[in-house]
Amino acid sequence: MVQQKKPSKVQNLKLDEFLMMVDVATTVRQKQEEVNQQLNIDEVKAELRGKLQNTSRVTGEQLTDFQIESAINSYFEGLYSFKEPQRDLGTKFAEIYVDRVRLTKRFGIPPLIAAGAAGLIWLGVEGINYLSLKSQERDVEIAVEAAYQDRQKLLTEAQEMSSSPFVAKLPTTEKAKLQSQLFNSQERLNSMDFFFQKYCSDGTAEDDITEENYQEARNNLTTNEDLISKIKTEVQDGKSIIQTQEGLILTGRNLETLIGEIRNLKSPETFSQKAERIYSTGISEIERRNLNEAKQKERELGDVRSGIIQFSDLISQTETLYGSIRAIVKEEEASQRGESLYQEAKQLAASADVSRLSETFSQLQSLDNILNQEYTLRIVNRSGVRSGIDRYYTDQGGKRVSGYYLIVEAIDSKGNALQMDIRNEESGQTERVTMWGERIPNEVYERVKEDKLDNGIINDDVVGRKKKGYLKEEMTMRDLIKQGQITRW
Repeated sequence: MVQQKKPSKVQNLKLDEFLMMVDVATTVRQKQEEVNQQLNIDEVKAELRGKLQNTSRVTGEQLTDFQIESAINSYFEGLYSFKEPQRDLGTKFAEIYVDRVRLTKRFGIPPLIAAGAAGLIWLGVEGINYLSLKSQERDVEIAVEAAYQDRQKLLTEAQEMSSSPFVAKLPTTEKAKLQSQLFNSQERLNSMDFFFQKYCSDGTAEDDITEENYQEARNNLTTNEDLISKIKTEVQDGKSIIQTQEGLILTGRNLETLIGEIRNLKSPETFSQKAERIYSTGISEIERRNLNEAKQKERELGDVRSGIIQFSDLISQTETLYGSIRAIVKEEEASQRGESLYQEAKQLAASADVSRLSETFSQLQSLDNILNQEYTLRIVNRSGVRSGIDRYYTDQGGKRVSGYYLIVEAIDSKGNALQMDIRNEESGQTERVTMWGERIPNEVYERVKEDKLDNGIINDDVVGRKKKGYLKEEMTMRDLIKQGQITRW
């Protein structure tokens, strides 16, 4: 009977275990070769010497044997020298971590917690530094993007100014100066292309500015920002020149339009002469390029045109109003007042005094309104409202005396209380009111008082009547004479 051989231990090795052994052997060989190389210093020096000599022949630089030997010796002297690391907060935390066991025994801090705390503090410091750098980087990015936007805006504005139709209308010297300035501004803006292509290629700086170049970008940005600021001032000055030219042209056109309209109105000579003087002065200011003064003359000429139109309207309306007054007037006093105002208006029309003519017309209008009024003057005779009062007042001699007043209102044919302009004898001011107090004799006041006390109603409540064509009311109540009015009590 044949016995089967047991498999060897080598045969039982798995493939990954075998490959691991091969890697270990390779690593041992490489380390051994490195050790041998470091120990055979003379062979290494000889090899370096040969390479340096070959390099000097290729480059054409003549190196002596002494120079080559000195370089090799200097290299090996510094190769294994120890440089003490810079001591900072991170170094201190690292020492705490290394010495964690002794600290645990002394202070009772578990090693894992001590190590973790030291690590977290170290990471916190590093995180703060990282965030600080990123914040500085982002600030530079924002500033670069802002400068990019300013440059693009200035390029657009400079182009628009260059193509403005008002540039061609400028005086020759001023036009040449502005065009040269615009050309120089555009050239300087174009000179920034390299900077923005490098740090803000597509209008955003996030991808172009990094931790490695943000300081360089910030330094270069300062120069460009100063240049942009200067160009802004120059462009603004150029825009001001063009706007002034535009304003002068438009003001000149407006003056021409206004004087043409005034001439067509065929106004009185007073208006025409004034308009021609203002127009001539305005054109002279434009020729002297004084825009503000020219605009002032434009406004004055506009006022003359408005005055002519208003004057024509007032003349027409005055004639109509005077005819209305003549048709309705019933008393000589009102007729004489109307005639006086009309003659005054004719004189003002001859002198073309629009302001005073307007005032006279208003007085004629007020007279016409009064003459057309028709109402009954009644004592206020309803619950919750006083029908009369007695109070002291100061008479014309300055003496304080007792006064008696009936509270009245003007009622039209439809039963509505009219608003009336009443002069308050106590203040001297005229107020528009619907109720006021009429000062009356004491005996009238007492009679009305008894009338109301009888049954709570004033039976004889009509004080007077105002008819059309008359200026004042006719007092119909017995023994009543108009003496004065008050508007507040």
